[in-house]
Amino acid sequence: EQEKFDSILKRAIQKGYVLEKSQTLSLSRNGKIIAFQVVRNHRLWELYLVRKMDFKLDHVHDDAEIVEHILTPDLVHKLEASLNSPQFDPHGKIIPSIQDLKKFGVPGY
Repeated sequence: EQEKFDSILKRAIQKGYVLEKSQTLSLSRNGKIIAFQVVRNHRLWELYLVRKMDFKLDHVHDDAEIVEHILTPDLVHKLEASLNSPQFDPHGKIIPSIQDLKKFGVPGY
């Protein structure tokens, strides 16, 4: 597991998503944007599965872990519209908004 983590971290640093300074790690601006989008996608997909597909709450996380990485901005917009622009996921956590993404200047939002 440590080897896998080290490999992923190295790639994130190389891509500029993670900054390393004085043995401290932090997300770069682009890293924060990616993280923000993944969290948003994950939470919207979980809510979609619960509300529209009648999944049980305890059966949505694993599917969202996969789908969160492949949703396009267009599909995310459609998901949000079909869910009436929700503010919270089925677990009660805040769903990052499109306005928040626009603040970062993310293309497609």
